[in-house]
Amino acid sequence: MKNFTKKDWLLLFLSAGLALFGILYNQYVIADDPMFHPKELTDNEIKILGNDQNAVMVYPIFTQYAYSEKGFYDFYKGKCGSSCLIIYFKNGAIPPGFNMGKNGYDYLDKLGYDLVTDIDIDQNPKILEKYDKIILLHNEYMTQKEFDAIKNHKNVVYLYPNAMYAKVFVDYDKNTMTLIRGHGFPEKTIDNGFDYVTSSQYEYDTKCKNYQWKANPNGIQPTCYPEYLLTYDHSIFQVIKDFPKKLPSLVTDTNLRIKYCYDNGTCGDPPNGKWNHVPINP
Repeated sequence: MKNFTKKDWLLLFLSAGLALFGILYNQYVIADDPMFHPKELTDNEIKILGNDQNAVMVYPIFTQYAYSEKGFYDFYKGKCGSSCLIIYFKNGAIPPGFNMGKNGYDYLDKLGYDLVTDIDIDQNPKILEKYDKIILLHNEYMTQKEFDAIKNHKNVVYLYPNAMYAKVFVDYDKNTMTLIRGHGFPEKTIDNGFDYVTSSQYEYDTKCKNYQWKANPNGIQPTCYPEYLLTYDHSIFQVIKDFPKKLPSLVTDTNLRIKYCYDNGTCGDPPNGKWNHVPINP
């Protein structure tokens, strides 16, 4: 039988410690955190929360491509130069992901909401006129036509923060999307490409433990990125259905003390004091 050295004992204790940490983490963190326990909509919830007539959600196809490989975020990170400022639309759809609000899309789709895409609105802005209510997902990138159509609508649910943030131009003959303005481009001092009111600082709070609803000029917005919240707290869909006939309690930005929440669960000041220097990390 092998004699244990100090190194062997150290590795043994380290392995045991990691195993114990995993057990405790699963028992006291994951087990108690609803974020780790998504719930499907029940038939009764679909009956109560669905049938929201004359309402439509906007699928953020432009944002989805912006986060794709060799897209705008590779440019922001310095991985590529000006070639990444032009994105080619490929054949076939990109699978929905965290950065476009996949859970929001899935749940709203199950509740029977109509669907239009960024492209639909850009090519025909009047398509929104037949709807009493618009629900945005993480529609971060927009053309000027789409921006104007949504800004001029009376009732908008900004379900995810940081919507209407960067301006793009789309050439449908060449199937390309070009970044025009926003996210520190073409000047580092430029944040919101439309100089609009939606805020990027809320997108880093994915825990949503103390979220509230705030008023925008033509709608309402939660003060967190609700991708996980939607999976276990379905009451948010009641707020969406009731709007604009019934409003939740609304707060103003000045009443909020926003913190940057990291992946490990700690919250504090944003890195380097900046809210939008990095993209969302799923």
